[in-house]
Amino acid sequence: MRVLFVGNSLTLHPPEHDLPGLLRRLYPPLETGCVAQDGATLAEHLASGRVRSALAAERWDAVVLQEHRARPLADPEATRLAAGGLAALTREHGARLLLWWPWLSPGAADEPRVAAFYRALGDSLGARVAGIGARWARWERRRGRPGLRAADGEHAGPLGAYLTAHALARELLGDEARPATLEDDVRALGTGEPPVLEGLRAAAFEDAPPPAKTSLKRWAADLVLATRDVPALSSAYRALYRGAAAGSAAALETTAGAHSVILHRGMTREGWEPGVSDIDLIVVLPPVKTAAEEAVRLRRLRAATGALKAAAPMLGDLWLPEPAELARYRRWGGQRASEDPPAWRVLRGAGLPEAALLESSAKRRFLDPWAWCLVSYLELSRRRFRARPDAAAKDEADLRKLFLDAWRYGSFAARETNRVATRAQARAVRADAGAAAPAALWSESARLLERASRAALEGLGVVDGPAARFPAPAWALEGRMNALRASGGARAVVCDPPYHTYLVLDDGAGEREYARAARAALADPLSGVPVVLSASAWALALQSSYLGAPLGRLDSGSGPAGGGLLDGPGPCALGELPPSPRLPEPLRRQVAAEAASWMAIWWRSLWIESSWTNRYVLRHLYSRGLGLSLWLGGRDAPAFSDWEPLVASAPMGETVRRLAAAEPAAVLDRAPRSALGAGHLEALRELMAGLGRSIDELSPTPREAGERSAGGIP
Repeated sequence: MRVLFVGNSLTLHPPEHDLPGLLRRLYPPLETGCVAQDGATLAEHLASGRVRSALAAERWDAVVLQEHRARPLADPEATRLAAGGLAALTREHGARLLLWWPWLSPGAADEPRVAAFYRALGDSLGARVAGIGARWARWERRRGRPGLRAADGEHAGPLGAYLTAHALARELLGDEARPATLEDDVRALGTGEPPVLEGLRAAAFEDAPPPAKTSLKRWAADLVLATRDVPALSSAYRALYRGAAAGSAAALETTAGAHSVILHRGMTREGWEPGVSDIDLIVVLPPVKTAAEEAVRLRRLRAATGALKAAAPMLGDLWLPEPAELARYRRWGGQRASEDPPAWRVLRGAGLPEAALLESSAKRRFLDPWAWCLVSYLELSRRRFRARPDAAAKDEADLRKLFLDAWRYGSFAARETNRVATRAQARAVRADAGAAAPAALWSESARLLERASRAALEGLGVVDGPAARFPAPAWALEGRMNALRASGGARAVVCDPPYHTYLVLDDGAGEREYARAARAALADPLSGVPVVLSASAWALALQSSYLGAPLGRLDSGSGPAGGGLLDGPGPCALGELPPSPRLPEPLRRQVAAEAASWMAIWWRSLWIESSWTNRYVLRHLYSRGLGLSLWLGGRDAPAFSDWEPLVASAPMGETVRRLAAAEPAAVLDRAPRSALGAGHLEALRELMAGLGRSIDELSPTPREAGERSAGGIP
């Protein structure tokens, strides 16, 4: 295993200690590197670019982050933002993340606060956390034990470094951590008595702190799942959910001056489940005239939603459209697969008028249920390959719910059923799903998605098209992608940071081939969540509106240009991608309109969501939005990773170029969104307004008689 350390003198402080070097001597299979500077904070490491360069120059399996000791208490938001930026870099390069909090100054009494901060940070980033400071504190509270500190009282002495190295090896290697004999350790350390070292090893291995604390949301969900079948509690939980929905709606109506607050998805469906279903809300905002007014509104909403999610952990997605944006969403695909109206329920404010559905019957019959089968399968893959050990009950319940969704939509798209089953009907037909292993549910869903994809392509009347083109991977990723392709039996591998790594198999692959690809993905995960797709599923995934825009180019365009605005990894491919049948007109226009309508109702939600790094949010919004604006304006759009062609030819391109020049990447990574220049908010408002105008200018798709929405919202 190759491990990159990022820290300051608590990680590397010659001659007192060299933690990466000591770890190599104690555990010879480990190879270590180090980016360290005396007194440095994680924010300074992020801004300097040295970590980015180190990750790009060599392949690393894990990155170990050590923040300045005083930073989490003095400026916790700065640590959270910097750790989020470094975590994004780590994921982009296929490594896993380990945080460790160091020992405090002698006599400091802040250990509980520091411990709580790091555990919450690790939970939010999906990272393991090593409580080195907690181990040190327990050791130092026992009288008569040898000291761990150097002469200055601040840095680690030989014994402190020894304890720290073994504890980090425990977190990095898990049960595979096999320390050498005590005599070998004495030689590696150059000092110490075997009995003392034996006590330190016990403190590192046997006296480990508990794993990172589960977030309130997951803890509450696990509690509900464990007790929801108790009759009295079942009714109480349902009442609690309804009360939380009503209270959240009232608070958001007041905060935003909303026209309406609408409950949709989870709790509006038949058979919604406490502990699994979320409270998903649409807050319909009154239009504002300026970016300054928008900034004030978004700051208020960000603060309000943070407080609400702390008080009501079952609060899920929050959409923040203005009335015209919501109307476009409803007209161009918001009612797909019966997921939305007429099941929406107004909690606050007035109802909305009827909106005529403009998409064709072919899209609604094949592409819409296929899209929901794909989304369910992607979420199944997330739990199959990225399951969290501290949320097993919630993940298990979600996995079975998602399998039933994949089955009911996929079976309909594959023409195996005559209508989309309800969840209750799906449970009755597929009662065996409750006893199946996660791997079996994932495998069945993958093969069902292939059948649905082939049926959808046939039903939609696709035309021949070339294989999608993506840039080749950087050399640091090329070897790992080649190995993944070979071991997984894939014809091609596509990385799309930070979303997914796609393994593309031939149509007709069986359970054995999918299992082989899954084993390879589990053995060496690359960027994002691994997703195994057949050639037919890949062709439709390129053209669907998942994540607000198709993954590949919407039209032929020119070859990849590479480099440019907001430099960072974009989609790259290795291997032989299959030719991709292309959707005919007017289906391609409908998909583009649907994707743009998603962008218009999602951009404010992304802007106020604190868990996403700024770089991610801006890359997603600008690149997807610019590409869609090209296509909706009647021009070819290059692959969305190609910034230069987008900026050169898309509306708003020059504005985005000026913003990138004015605010360099380091600022975008570490600054709170509220501190970014007002130009970003103005640019996004203008870009989304332009998408709305383009959608409105589309000629309505011919509709069959009676093909309208199901009526007003109740």
